Amino acid sequence: MRRLLFLIIASVPLTLAAQFGEQQVLPVYLGGCDGVQFVAAGDLDLDGDRDIVAASAFADAVVLFKNEGQLTFQTGAPMVFADGVSCAQVADLDADGDSDVVYTANLGGQTLWMENIGQGIFNFNFLSSGGIFACVADLDGDELLDVVIVSNNLIWMRNTGNGTFADGGVIRSEIHDPRQVAVGDLDNDGDADVACIVGGEDEITWMANDGTGNFAAPSHICYANYFSLELADLDNDGDLDLVADDGTTRSTWYTNDGSGNFEMQPVFDPSNVSGAYSTKCADLDADGDVDVVLASWDSIRVAMNLGGGMFAPVQFVAGGLIGIYWVDAADLDNDGDLEIMAASYADDQVTWYENLTFQTGVEEITGTAALLQVLPNPMADHALITWPTATDGQAQVVVLDLTGQVVQQLPMREGRAILERGPLAGGAYLLRCTDRSGAVASARLLVE
Repeated sequence: MRRLLFLIIASVPLTLAAQFGEQQVLPVYLGGCDGVQFVAAGDLDLDGDRDIVAASAFADAVVLFKNEGQLTFQTGAPMVFADGVSCAQVADLDADGDSDVVYTANLGGQTLWMENIGQGIFNFNFLSSGGIFACVADLDGDELLDVVIVSNNLIWMRNTGNGTFADGGVIRSEIHDPRQVAVGDLDNDGDADVACIVGGEDEITWMANDGTGNFAAPSHICYANYFSLELADLDNDGDLDLVADDGTTRSTWYTNDGSGNFEMQPVFDPSNVSGAYSTKCADLDADGDVDVVLASWDSIRVAMNLGGGMFAPVQFVAGGLIGIYWVDAADLDNDGDLEIMAASYADDQVTWYENLTFQTGVEEITGTAALLQVLPNPMADHALITWPTATDGQAQVVVLDLTGQVVQQLPMREGRAILERGPLAGGAYLLRCTDRSGAVASARLLVE
């Protein structure tokens, strides 16, 4: 007998309150996270799960935590030993489809990158003498990732392809005592500019890129003794704003008018008295705008973006840590939302916190109904929906908005349907399948 399947995708109302799971401390070999200062994520073994890489300054090691799926990680093991590792970034530097690692060894006085050649094997390549921090971006418009290095000067290494790099030179000789950098298009001309904390002047400046890796003289953003900075479009006006932490009490942000002129906004948490050391901007509740993760000396908090440059009161995520040096966000459990990661150097821990903000309230489905798949998820332009139990019958796909109004319909045949984005706005949706036998399958759908 033919079965008629109805597939309903209803937009899920999102709460302003972020919800995160209990603290998860990553296991590591004895002493492996001593003085950990940096944490990042990427799929280094191409198994579909994002692994975690940490830079441990006192252990003199870059440590890899392999993600085994199902919210579990292997015990962290050293990828390389180097004196005073202070930063480790994950990116595909040789454009071969896998994730490589670039790291700085402050005491060792060098910056290197590890080429991923598969099966857990990495080749080591020298980039530059010196280095306390590095970030990765395409500075010369050739679609290859270059490396910006904070050392005695602010320099960059030009990616010439096939895993080779050439010296791009000093970005600007006026920059003395650079502390940290962030890269992004600050003047909306289509290329990557560089923002920098300048320790000698207690200033944040930015340098406009002409598109080929030549940079204009520094432009002033603010005077303050800041500790870290991050670029993101916080007010959804199409340009990159700046968030900065001063290492004492203030995490604040500066709006960009689109031409690289910045104006200071109120601090995120006026009541904070335990330091402001690191910030990560990411869409934690999948509502299409950028939220802010704030790290103090001993706690992690979030400021949820209400839209238009307005933020909800800061919410507590976790405490009991000592010396949080870096926070980041990545989808560690492949459920479509972003978890929080933290490196705390005084208690020698890498921790992570599962994102529970999006809750469907749907009971866990088992058996054949659990075979419902939506790929890719998050979806950009379209997604393939498959449910094997519907292969003998016809189906109807119905898309409803928050009010229950049908905004899109399409047929499903042989258990397959292609969902085109059409009128779907960015955000979170609930995908639910019910067939005439009463079987129900549900899945979360995120639209970018």
